Amino acid sequence: MLSILAAAATTITTVLGGIKIGETLKGFQDAKKKRHLGQLLNLVYLRLNECIVTGEQILATLQAVAANEAHLARSTEYLIGYDGIYLHELVSRQREQLLSLGDSIVHLSNIIQSIDASLYLQLRQFMAFKGVGLDWLAVLLERGLIPLDGLRYEDVQTLALKSEFMLPEDADTPAQGRETLPDILKQTNELFMPWYCDVGLIAHRIEERSITIDELVDSKEEDFSKALKAAGLDRLKALLGQNNLWNHLDEAKMGAGKLKDFIETNFSIVDLLLDVGSADLKKASEW
Repeated sequence: MLSILAAAATTITTVLGGIKIGETLKGFQDAKKKRHLGQLLNLVYLRLNECIVTGEQILATLQAVAANEAHLARSTEYLIGYDGIYLHELVSRQREQLLSLGDSIVHLSNIIQSIDASLYLQLRQFMAFKGVGLDWLAVLLERGLIPLDGLRYEDVQTLALKSEFMLPEDADTPAQGRETLPDILKQTNELFMPWYCDVGLIAHRIEERSITIDELVDSKEEDFSKALKAAGLDRLKALLGQNNLWNHLDEAKMGAGKLKDFIETNFSIVDLLLDVGSADLKKASEW
């Protein structure tokens, strides 16, 4: 989950640098389009930061559990708390934040698509439910899984190279003959399957490195001192030790900082003000 935030931040800043969007902005004849782009980038920045802050709280809580520094509360089941907030609340908040960030990246990709198709494909990896992106991680959180791994920047690069089939067909290409069985089989074998196999491997890795609250606490145990499960704690410690999760957050912060610098360099405060009812705050956006 934390690595996907780092990957998202790195990918977005790479895309901005790759298309030399500063020169593109100078060429915009329509000030409304430039303002729309500025608002959207600012919204991505704000939502990415929300995800990072909640990610820090989740990681701090899990580390507190592993160090026996968290506290338990009891309602119908055990609640794990640390620093004044409960883990299940953080997980629910992160799910909603990932979905909102995903919406903003969808809108941003619609703009990038008309500028550079290959860079569009990098952003495209963060969208699809089947593409182990933000929405998919949100589904895992809804299922009660807390992923301690996620889509990495290296994964994004690999998947983007194999996902050309995601690009819309040329509108000038005659419809007749495009959907013949040989064409479909060729596209499936040569394009879809390599991408889908990689998606499966990444999905398996992420699920293997996920943990649930039920693995950590025994809701049937009345004695608070015995509620934490030893096997669950051992697994949590092992997962936390597999890679430096704080490093992922530092990478995400660095990418967010670069995005902020880009926004401040290319847009004015007036450009960034969102109108009430802006389409960027909704599911759909027009460009």
